[in-house]
Amino acid sequence: MRHRIPSATIIPVLFLMSAVTGCEPAEPGPGEAVVTSTGADASPSLAGSVDSSAVEAVAETAESSPTQASPPRPQGLGEVDGPEPLEEEGPPAPEAEPPAGSAGSTSRGTATVRPLQGTPAITFSKLEHDFGEVFDIRELECEFEFTNTGDGVLLVSNLKPTCGCTTTALEKKVFRPGEGSTIKVNYTPKGYGGRQRNRILVVTNAPEDRVTELSIVAHVTPFVVFTPKFLKLEKVRYGQRHIRTVKVACHDPNFVIESVETSSPHLSARVVDREQIFGPVREGELPASQMVEVTLHESAPWGASYGNVAMHCRARLEPGGEEVQHTAKLLVSATVYGELQADANIFRISVVPPGGSFEKTIRLTRPSGEAFRIMSTEIRDPSMPGITLRVEPVTEEPVVGYDLILSGDAGTYLGPVSGYVDIETDVEGEEQFEIRFAGMVRALKAREMRGR
Repeated sequence: MRHRIPSATIIPVLFLMSAVTGCEPAEPGPGEAVVTSTGADASPSLAGSVDSSAVEAVAETAESSPTQASPPRPQGLGEVDGPEPLEEEGPPAPEAEPPAGSAGSTSRGTATVRPLQGTPAITFSKLEHDFGEVFDIRELECEFEFTNTGDGVLLVSNLKPTCGCTTTALEKKVFRPGEGSTIKVNYTPKGYGGRQRNRILVVTNAPEDRVTELSIVAHVTPFVVFTPKFLKLEKVRYGQRHIRTVKVACHDPNFVIESVETSSPHLSARVVDREQIFGPVREGELPASQMVEVTLHESAPWGASYGNVAMHCRARLEPGGEEVQHTAKLLVSATVYGELQADANIFRISVVPPGGSFEKTIRLTRPSGEAFRIMSTEIRDPSMPGITLRVEPVTEEPVVGYDLILSGDAGTYLGPVSGYVDIETDVEGEEQFEIRFAGMVRALKAREMRGR
């Protein structure tokens, strides 16, 4: 029998942790013409109408960019909600102004582009909005008003939130002198806690303000709190059941967990007890809690996997207030080993510069000291061509095992590096399993270059 985490239910550690450590800046694309965005995973698109007289200064129309679906995320023990891991580069390059006298074909026909007259400038009524103290169960909205205070036509070519928890919308993209509009921002703080600051990059053709940075700030309080915050099941024995209990607390002393569900057939959960704290509530202590038992079953595959337990709660934000439904998700990670153990549960390739190469090693051993053989290995579903694996026996006594050495040359490839190493051994019950690899080929940030 082949013991393998299905590819549809595995997620790399690299991307899981970003979902629980907060927002990470996104990598804006150069020259994108975007006026409607849905966060870091959104593809650029054009929307809204363009004033006819202003169009003469730029073009008759702008062709809408097709929406591109994000690549499917690998899932571990199941689907894990939370923002995608996002990269931060320098500000995106502004869209180039069309040369005088050139013509371009659009979705509505052919437009003659005329030279811009004057110099545009963009002025905002504010650059930051502070939501104050908020619970993590509400969607928040704010607006940023701006005006073209120059004497040339203003083109807003790109709106780029730096986190998937933030979306933006702008009705049109071209503004004559004196015209303005409002950027609408929607912020969903679910899954975050503490003081949060997220940025929105506004890219224009204004010479003095090619990229304007807007900020939204909030001090987020989780309405439901888990103890421990994340459930880590380390070095669980393969083929054995493992049970842990989690405390679930809420600001409403009468909250109810109506149901629980897990993202994997290898996980189950149930509410086992309710605690009521009598007497004065200590600082930082919530007035009521319930205990949830989480079970990792014997069917969990060898290696690392990740998932969540969703708890559907009913509670009130304040005494006598409106009752709300809220789903809180506990992140779960598990590392399952048997006779064979690995010193890492994933090949962490991290970031490779364009044209660069990588080499990563995982040591597979048998702590009992009994000899074993690796019968075969195979690279499966690699996203980048040219990835290879070599297997070298460990010569250090008394260690019994092999070094699995994964390497590759990026060449002209750019993008994510992902896939699996399938391994076949002669160890009974652990004849077949897999180890995932993950990374990215892209230009290095300044801080990454300093660290090399």
